[in-house]
Amino acid sequence: MYRVLKRAAIKKMRLIRTSLLLLVIALVGYVGTTYVSAKGLDQKWATAFLGTIVPFSFVIYFHRNRLLRWSFWTSLLLCFSIHVIAIWICFQYFLAMFRNFSPLLWYPVMLFEMFALLISQKRIEEMLTGERYTMTLHL
Repeated sequence: MYRVLKRAAIKKMRLIRTSLLLLVIALVGYVGTTYVSAKGLDQKWATAFLGTIVPFSFVIYFHRNRLLRWSFWTSLLLCFSIHVIAIWICFQYFLAMFRNFSPLLWYPVMLFEMFALLISQKRIEEMLTGERYTMTLHL
């Protein structure tokens, strides 16, 4: 009986933690896009912001059981710095003629980047720690 109650409490706590994480990610996305539009910047920079938030929040959500490891955050920070430089070059130079660039057009790039980030973050973390692990999807 106690084991069943404990298992139910763990599931409830996991659901609350996951819901809170998704709420924080949505709040950051909303505040960021509102800030970009309030500053009067072009819509393409709001798309760039969403193109950063969506893939990285997916990686954080996917690795939510590894959030307390320094190697996770170090590898994610390295991936983030490379991503910011690449996004800035892409939006500043290649998309310079566009003032409005819809996030809908950027979704295929975000989808590709999610999987590229999962792989690169995992490999960088393995190089930092020397450990190998298998990724499994826990929904």
